[in-house]
Amino acid sequence: MPQKSIQALKKIPAYLILISSLLPVAQANTDLFNPYLSLPTGSWPEAVDVGDVNGDGRNDVVLTTSFYFDPENDYKLFVFLQDEQGQLSAPIKYSTVGSYTARPQTVAIGDYNNDSLLDVAVGHDRAYIEIFTQNSAGTFDLSTTIPSIYSTKIRSADLNNDGLTDIAGIGWGGSDAAVYLQLDNGTFDLAQTYYAPHGGYDDLELGDINNDGLNDIIVMSGQAYAYDNIAVLTQNISGSFDPVVPYDIGGNELTRGTTIGDLNGDGLNDIAVSYGGNRPNSHVALFSQNSTGTLEDAISHTSLDIPEPVHAADVNLDGLDDLVVLHGGWVSMGVYLQQADGQLAPESLYTIPYASHYNPHGLAVGDINSDGSPDVVIADSNNGLVVLSNTLVAVNTPPVADAGSDATIKQRKTFTLDAANSYDTDGSIVSYSWRQLSGKYVQLQSGDTASSMSFRAPKLRGRRSEALLFEVTVEDDKGDVSSDQVTITVVKNLE
Repeated sequence: MPQKSIQALKKIPAYLILISSLLPVAQANTDLFNPYLSLPTGSWPEAVDVGDVNGDGRNDVVLTTSFYFDPENDYKLFVFLQDEQGQLSAPIKYSTVGSYTARPQTVAIGDYNNDSLLDVAVGHDRAYIEIFTQNSAGTFDLSTTIPSIYSTKIRSADLNNDGLTDIAGIGWGGSDAAVYLQLDNGTFDLAQTYYAPHGGYDDLELGDINNDGLNDIIVMSGQAYAYDNIAVLTQNISGSFDPVVPYDIGGNELTRGTTIGDLNGDGLNDIAVSYGGNRPNSHVALFSQNSTGTLEDAISHTSLDIPEPVHAADVNLDGLDDLVVLHGGWVSMGVYLQQADGQLAPESLYTIPYASHYNPHGLAVGDINSDGSPDVVIADSNNGLVVLSNTLVAVNTPPVADAGSDATIKQRKTFTLDAANSYDTDGSIVSYSWRQLSGKYVQLQSGDTASSMSFRAPKLRGRRSEALLFEVTVEDDKGDVSSDQVTITVVKNLE
């Protein structure tokens, strides 16, 4: 078992250490994830997210803390930047507006001022949405706040189909979900509220669950049997949301976490929830989307005790979404791998340190060491930031260079070479490099786009034509390159 920090161990009462050592925990499964690593945060971690928050092209980790009698670390935003070696650096701490009655409970990464840089929004329980904007130096400017009772759980996405990142939020229980639309000037409009009842211990996710290309709102109710487990608000073409559609597991079941992903391989997003307490009453359930854009009745899968946060992601790099779940008090993370037939395999368990309970937003998945495979990060109340790195290393597919079609041009005319049709199937092209291989020398000059170069065709003396051979080399975001050639024939006169 990886060594825990002394500070982290002090938080666990002795009787809990004893109990956890006697629990029937997961076997040491290392098929997909390496043994966990704990990075102490001092105070009580609540929520975590993954994204590039300093503009260097590498994913980082952000984590919020609430309160644990630790003034140096209470109510902070921790930023763990990924370095050039794929390691997480010592955290940078930013103070938030949090307080004992307005604790940071949720965090979401997104571009909140339309400058193409990722920012961080922190939700303080029924008090504020606090936004930290990234600047050109890769740090955060002074935060701004939006007073809001809909800040217990927040998520961000484009919620009116205008290309800008908006914020959705819910409070602790209540009748409504709120949408804060980003305006063209990078600020946010007043809240628009929509009826979506929930009872407490709730969760919130955003995604397209009716296959119309628009992001929808999913509110999970975690308390009070009078409420349905799921309330779905679908976005319409006018940029608002249709009336709520409820879905329920059936019986007296209270859900603990929810996520969105294609969990049966049919190309449509589904909703997964966790529910129940101890076995045999602990499960994850899948509401599958059908061809009409609605959800089928829930199908339940057996789970280890106390399943809480869930997250859909392709963790074994087979192109199919899998399901990750944390088990409060059972030192275990579960993984349900999706099989080729669209069914979820039985839960495979991985050992994690003891935590009695997890915030629904205390689990995130993303590549945090730049090896191309998704890792798991956990906001752990006893151990700080817990990291399980993926054992797989993604095989990069090289880019495909396309120098364009051969062409014939008239002497002394300007021509633009363009490799805009080059592409990379599993990433992006980061650079284009042109050179002339043969023919009468011409001076290449930068074109209007990164993929293009221009030149002036030479004047022909004593020859009717001249073939100029050019080559473009493209490089993708993993460092692989590919080249292609194009011949431009210069003639005295075009017929």
